[in-house]
Amino acid sequence: MMSHRCLCAFACGLLVVIANSGCSHLMEARTIAKFSEALSSNNFEELVAASSTEFESKALRRKQAIKEFKLLKFPKGKTSIDNIEEVSQVSKLVTVSVAGSKKKLKYHLIKDSETNQWVVNDIMIHRKKDGEEVTASVMDQMDLLLSVREFSAAWSGKNQLEIKEVLSPKFQQEIAGLPASSVLYLTQQAMGKKKRTFNTKPVAEINDDTAIVRLSRQTGELTLFYKKIHEQWKVDNLSLNTGDDNSRIVSFRLMAKVFKNATSFVQAFQTSNRKQLQALSTNKLYEGSLVTADLPQVKIPSLQNKENEMSIKLFGKQAEFIIKNKEQVFTISLALTEEPVEKKMVTKFRVEDIVIYDLATEEEKRISALFMSHAIIEFFADSIASQNVDSLAKTSTIDFNERVWSQLTDEAMTLYPIDEIGNKKPKILSTKFLGARTEVSVLQGDRRLIYVLQDHKGELRVDDVLLSVIGRPKSFKTTMELMMPIRQFAEAIKRRRVDIVQRTSSKDFNRLIWGQLQGMPVMATFAPDYLNGAIQSIQVGDEMSTVVFGNESHGAKVTILKEYGHHVIDNIELISGTSPDQHALLKQTMQKRMGEGRLTIAEKNPLHHSSVKPAVYHKSTKQTGRITEDELLQELRQENGTTSQQTFYGKRNSSIPHTKISRSDVRAGNVMITPNGKTVHGNRLSSPRRYDDISQGSGLFPDQPKRQANSSLNLPPL
Repeated sequence: MMSHRCLCAFACGLLVVIANSGCSHLMEARTIAKFSEALSSNNFEELVAASSTEFESKALRRKQAIKEFKLLKFPKGKTSIDNIEEVSQVSKLVTVSVAGSKKKLKYHLIKDSETNQWVVNDIMIHRKKDGEEVTASVMDQMDLLLSVREFSAAWSGKNQLEIKEVLSPKFQQEIAGLPASSVLYLTQQAMGKKKRTFNTKPVAEINDDTAIVRLSRQTGELTLFYKKIHEQWKVDNLSLNTGDDNSRIVSFRLMAKVFKNATSFVQAFQTSNRKQLQALSTNKLYEGSLVTADLPQVKIPSLQNKENEMSIKLFGKQAEFIIKNKEQVFTISLALTEEPVEKKMVTKFRVEDIVIYDLATEEEKRISALFMSHAIIEFFADSIASQNVDSLAKTSTIDFNERVWSQLTDEAMTLYPIDEIGNKKPKILSTKFLGARTEVSVLQGDRRLIYVLQDHKGELRVDDVLLSVIGRPKSFKTTMELMMPIRQFAEAIKRRRVDIVQRTSSKDFNRLIWGQLQGMPVMATFAPDYLNGAIQSIQVGDEMSTVVFGNESHGAKVTILKEYGHHVIDNIELISGTSPDQHALLKQTMQKRMGEGRLTIAEKNPLHHSSVKPAVYHKSTKQTGRITEDELLQELRQENGTTSQQTFYGKRNSSIPHTKISRSDVRAGNVMITPNGKTVHGNRLSSPRRYDDISQGSGLFPDQPKRQANSSLNLPPL
């Protein structure tokens, strides 16, 4: 930094030029001396008189400029004119050496057309930088230095016009339309809260039409990026390095973009201008949340309220625009995108979400999740009401789909307790955000429900519906998961589909009963009626669960096991009264009757429960089940002949005399192969009766013919 004394020395050194120049350089020496004397005496008027119009307009356009000259590094010492180059009749380049310095000063002198006097048009200082000879123009340096002072003064004030005048046209365009409060926020970030002008020496690098100026600030370093436009230095961008990533500002122009887009978004949101919101939001936010959202539900604080604090954070290609009031903090997240506009790529910030933080409850919620959750819930509820499984699958999580919807069809929906959700449009009561999980309380008709939504890769899906129930899980998903094997089991029995019953039954149930049959026992056909009652309770365990239907007079208790990740029926307790003898376990009852050869098979037509045929057990190497008439005739003939030693369920029975067996005997059911391997003709039974006549009692199986009971049980005798 050159002091006033240094300037005097510089001026005195210039006077020495006159003494060392001789008469041949007298005019040039006097011109340089006049300029030097005015500079050393701080005589602004004389300095202007000794300067050209161009030098005055750039380097002396402010009266305070004379003080700025001390920031320029002029060499000190005895000087002498080395060379004079005649550029033209009105232009000369005078090279001056300074004793003790390698630097040379080159004065550009021109003849003023009005006064006909020689004046200083510029001074070039030659110096070495990075091993190369460079020339710095005093006029350009002073022009830039004054531009910095003008910027500092403008951005320390509140005059919007002056603030914008020191900026380049592109920078002006970035802040055009911003509220005054937003512009002042930018200036405050650059100049500090107290907005002090910079008195320290700027460090500048000039390169033709661009320049970089670094200014020291108490909290960091402010860098101004200048661009020469129409021979004037204009700030094209700024950056602030505070040493802290959270407060560092890499680009004020980017910050202005954030301000512009964020404030425009807030205004469009507050006025429900969806067209403008679409232009300012990411496609994901708009299409996924805002396009059908009830926007007035969310009240974004006013930007005009001076009590609300605003701030901006930049993180590479991400930005946050923050509005804080006494109750909440609104963080508008924006993403920097490159979009083609008129055959060229343009950078633009688009809003991708808003996070609302409640200072009292410390609850955080995303606006995308808020609106998306409401839309998804309405769609889900409508799909339940219309029993559209495909639509339910699209709005549900993978887990909900795998455990429930993937196993259902639209037609089967009527078999499940979907009426517990209801078919009314849900009314949103509250929304709670728990990280990736969102819980939305609704009033659906007269029912209070909680929809549980899960965030997966930025998309919300329904994961469950919590019901207000007693005696069983609140989870609709768990209830449906346990109900599915029960309903499938019951429907399979109605349709006489043993294969489906096998798929919905446990290993033990299949081993003892279903794996040995291809027909449906009559006893099983009455079970669905006991499973039609309302759900009374559900007990869920890790490996075993129970579901109780109906009431104490008519109902069922189903035992469900979890095998290989699937829920299967292990047993059903049929209930026809309150006393123990009015309860029967289906698996054990059928097992005992099968062992006694008294398990009858219903006709395939489910409308004729009373038309039954005796069960026929067929044992082969891989399966057991019912056989055809021809197969039975063949086996019976082998049994009573000598062509084969193979029999069913035991060794060949030679104790029964040969009896002629006809096809009519088989059709009439007069011939049986019993579980112990004996072939029995109807007239050789221990009791002269057909197996399908063993239908007794009227408790659990009321469609069977009544016979006198052999005990106090109101059930078929075991």
